[in-house]
Amino acid sequence: MPRLNAIIKEAKPKTSLNSIIGRLAALNGFKTVIQVFDPDYIINRNHLAGAYADAELAFKSGSNISKNVATEMLLFAAMTKQIDAAIKKAGAKPGKSVIVFANSRTAYGKIKPFLANAKDFNRKKNGMLSKAKELGIKTKGDLDSSIFREMAASRLE
Repeated sequence: MPRLNAIIKEAKPKTSLNSIIGRLAALNGFKTVIQVFDPDYIINRNHLAGAYADAELAFKSGSNISKNVATEMLLFAAMTKQIDAAIKKAGAKPGKSVIVFANSRTAYGKIKPFLANAKDFNRKKNGMLSKAKELGIKTKGDLDSSIFREMAASRLE
């Protein structure tokens, strides 16, 4: 996978999750993509990088389901075509830490003031494997390839 200049952090919201989501709706646009996820659902950084790449490709090919890249990314990360299901599965939850994905430092700077204790999101290998198993991803060889296969298959259902 090519190098992505995205920022992926785990943090605690300084304000309500609804307030952050409202802020994201105002910030996301043509070049800015920021999305928040439930840390209990995200396997690793490449899970989000792949979801972002797939979302961008969906818009370029016209196969997108949603109206913006951030929501399309959530659909791919949750491995579903249903927005409500994606929010329930992979969407950030009130009262918990969040994983923040921003497609650039500039984008991250726009949401950073609303976050506390931000640190790079990195799950240890054993944690990645157990999280993948918990989410029903059968690891055949390379974990990242298995995640990407599941994301692609989610569009075929």
